[in-house]
Amino acid sequence: MKTRSRLTGLEQLTGRLDAAFNDRVMQMALRSAGEEVLARARRKLTALGTDAGEQTAKDLKLSLSADGLVQIGSEHPGAGALEFGDTSQPPQPWLQPAFEEALPSVRERLRKALSIRFAKTPGTS
Repeated sequence: MKTRSRLTGLEQLTGRLDAAFNDRVMQMALRSAGEEVLARARRKLTALGTDAGEQTAKDLKLSLSADGLVQIGSEHPGAGALEFGDTSQPPQPWLQPAFEEALPSVRERLRKALSIRFAKTPGTS
């Protein structure tokens, strides 16, 4: 005996999620979450006590695309070497730990923004 299941509504859900990430409330939550990670990353870089850390901290930038992609990075030549290490120095991670520390707060901000967004979406329960 075969059992079949049909999952419906994925296109509708995907559309709603896409709309949510383009919503002003969600964009503000994403930016706020990104700024928290950025601040934590700057503190970690400064705490390294190195010129490369200080310069990378000053050069860090946050960008938010229309589709909800938050990017934090630096064009300072030593930024990658600090995070991942190179042949002359071991890694001194600053961005990944900053993100991991901020993750509970980031999740909560996004959860609240999604709750607000879907609460004002007609036809939702």
